[in-house]
Amino acid sequence: PRQPPPAQLLRALLAEECDEQTSLALERHFTLLVNMTEAALRSPAGEPALRDFLSSVGRLHARYAEERSLREHAEWHCEALRRQLHAEREGRNTDGFRLAMGFMNNNQALEAERSQRAKLESQMRALDSRLQYSCGQQQRQALQMQMLTQSCAEAEVGMEERLREEVLRQQELTREGHERAMDYLRSQCEKKAFEARQAEARARDVAEQERAATASCRDECSRLDGAMESWRSLQAARMPAVVELARFLEKNGPEILTHTLPARFRVPVLALEWPPHTDLETSLVWATVGEGGLYSMLHALCMGELSPDSLELTACCVEGRWLGALHGETEAPRLAALLLFQALRPDVSIQAPCRVVPMKRAMLPKGVLELDNARRSVPPVGPDRVRGLGQVEPAWQVGVHPRPAPMSPDDLDEARVRSLLRGCPLERGMLSAMCYVRAAHPDALRRPPPPAPALSPSLQAVAAA
Repeated sequence: PRQPPPAQLLRALLAEECDEQTSLALERHFTLLVNMTEAALRSPAGEPALRDFLSSVGRLHARYAEERSLREHAEWHCEALRRQLHAEREGRNTDGFRLAMGFMNNNQALEAERSQRAKLESQMRALDSRLQYSCGQQQRQALQMQMLTQSCAEAEVGMEERLREEVLRQQELTREGHERAMDYLRSQCEKKAFEARQAEARARDVAEQERAATASCRDECSRLDGAMESWRSLQAARMPAVVELARFLEKNGPEILTHTLPARFRVPVLALEWPPHTDLETSLVWATVGEGGLYSMLHALCMGELSPDSLELTACCVEGRWLGALHGETEAPRLAALLLFQALRPDVSIQAPCRVVPMKRAMLPKGVLELDNARRSVPPVGPDRVRGLGQVEPAWQVGVHPRPAPMSPDDLDEARVRSLLRGCPLERGMLSAMCYVRAAHPDALRRPPPPAPALSPSLQAVAAA
């Protein structure tokens, strides 16, 4: 019988030996398979071999599909485990950071307490050694005094014995020689006794001096212990910024002055005094809330967007007083922002990067030599720094802000907005819009603002996070 064409025979073999997916996968190799079928039909064993080949290809394709599905399932499972591990790692990192910060603060307080305790122990050991030395001196002097008294007594006994012998001998001699010998011996005895009494008096004086020195040492120890009570109370208040300020004024500050200036150092912001004849703008105007303003920098410091290390100041030391922000109004907002941030974070010592410059007497800024040594130089703020409150104005006050005329209660909000927009690039347009609203709708500005819309649950979760 006549055999069918190779293509038709191949499709029949594919339908018998392979599934539909394998047949579709072999469609792109159909021409090659037709050539193989034609070559296989030339021999009697070609068709069974071709059938075995196609069945093995079908099995391989089925196994490949099964392995691929298993791989996709494993990849999906790995991705789920990776997301779960990432979430757990983020939670652990947050908790670990919080615990590390608490541990670091505790370590700093503990190190400060250990250093202070070590200083106190060293002072107590020094005082104890001095006391032991004084007691040893007193004992040695008492022993010397006892030995001196004993030697004097032995000398007196020996002299008396020699005197008796001399008397007996002189009685045998002439009376005149006896009297001369007695006078000589008497003078020698009186001299020795006088010297012994003088030595005894000197020993008593030295002993009294040592007792007085010991008593003064005890009083000094009591005074030092009483003086340390205030320092212990300050440490118990958990304010390392004040402790760091004391350490800087005692040790680090004088060490800075030994270097070649100008140079850059880190100085505690509490050690910097306000430069004289330097004003500070504290009003809610655009210059203070905009970029580089006092409140803008304070907000960036509080949010962690700005580091204190990026706010460099120029400082100098004049007769033991550290003055910062020497470049006037350029650096005054930086110093004020750092001081406000230090007031909000007394648990850490805010270190200001300062460029310390040498200052000769002829180059000192205006008003430095007129500063009151009994008072700290502070910014021109507060009741005694504002004109119109019946207070005495300071001698070096500059740039005081006159108190404006009182306004009606309805104009207070508008006055605040006008003050905030002062210096803003949009000031003219905003004021024109307010004037238009006031003219067209006079009641619109007196209307209370609408309540803030409630946050969606997703936004509330983000805000809580």
